[in-house]
Amino acid sequence: MKKIALLPAIALLLLGACSDNDDPRPVPTDKVISVQPVPDNQTLVAPEQIKEYQREVAYGSSAYRFKYTNGQEIIYDVLTDGTNYFAAVKKIEGTAENVILPPTITAVLNDVVTDIPVSALNLFVDATSDNIKSIGVSGATHYMVVTANNVNTLEPATADHIRVQVSKCPGVSKFIFDASYPDYTTMEGAIYTADFSELVAVPMAYEGNFTVTDGTVKIQDRALFKCTEINSLTIPASVKSIGHEAVVNTTKLALVNMLSDEAPIAYDDSFGSYAFTGLLRIPEDSIGNYTFAKPDLTEPTEPAFPSVDDPDEVWDAYYDALDKYDEELAEYNNAMSTYTNHAAYTHFTRIEQVKFEF
Repeated sequence: MKKIALLPAIALLLLGACSDNDDPRPVPTDKVISVQPVPDNQTLVAPEQIKEYQREVAYGSSAYRFKYTNGQEIIYDVLTDGTNYFAAVKKIEGTAENVILPPTITAVLNDVVTDIPVSALNLFVDATSDNIKSIGVSGATHYMVVTANNVNTLEPATADHIRVQVSKCPGVSKFIFDASYPDYTTMEGAIYTADFSELVAVPMAYEGNFTVTDGTVKIQDRALFKCTEINSLTIPASVKSIGHEAVVNTTKLALVNMLSDEAPIAYDDSFGSYAFTGLLRIPEDSIGNYTFAKPDLTEPTEPAFPSVDDPDEVWDAYYDALDKYDEELAEYNNAMSTYTNHAAYTHFTRIEQVKFEF
């Protein structure tokens, strides 16, 4: 990791009044760092399955509990698409802090001992025990189960599906995807697209300071949803857009370092109230790119369409007015779009300009 020196602030701009009752969260003093994209790239070795397993009818007619030598216990749905059997992870329990989901389970099907692929994550709400801190996901577990007309099918997991699975593991601080996992990868516990161009999800129990890896272009919607243990967030200059509700319910977040001179697109709802009451640090001399006043413009009115019997001069005046209307409408839409796409920064009560040095 390459260190960045943080020099004293050269300007402190207060946007909005700050009272003595404002949130007293201390601003972290840790040095800002640059994180290069290096995938975990591990080949996960699952613990040995204990031979006996049991039905778990409370979780559905096709649910079974399997136990492993490291103390982890996993409840699976054993399903079929009409031709093949597969298992979907529903709940993770047991005494193990660090869980590895296996690529297969061994069970008896039609009196034959069979290896069944563990193909999908289909977790319940609060699907993990409080003691579980990390989850390793095998390369086989990259599908989502879609059930329609009593027929089960597997479809490649989307980023939205992955985020939903992460949200059901509130105590987990780290995810590790096997090196063979397609389309997505993990680094320092967080989940990215395989090329690191997009941040998909940060585990909710991630602690301390989180830095988005260099080269990331987009922070997806709800990527840092309910990350209540993060104190500071550093967003590199490579990030061009921050999705809807990307940083919400982050109750300890006191500092956002934005390293780009040009403000990334960030919508009105990209950051939640906890971020807004924290400190936003931006590069020196870039304040003009982070403060956007709502345009003092009125949406133009389209000219009335003439009657077919009107003389040519009426039609000529109409077309002239229509050309002017199109120009004014384009100006209005462009100004409103610029404001809307950067509206998040208007909500920060404190903005500080600093000099970031690599």
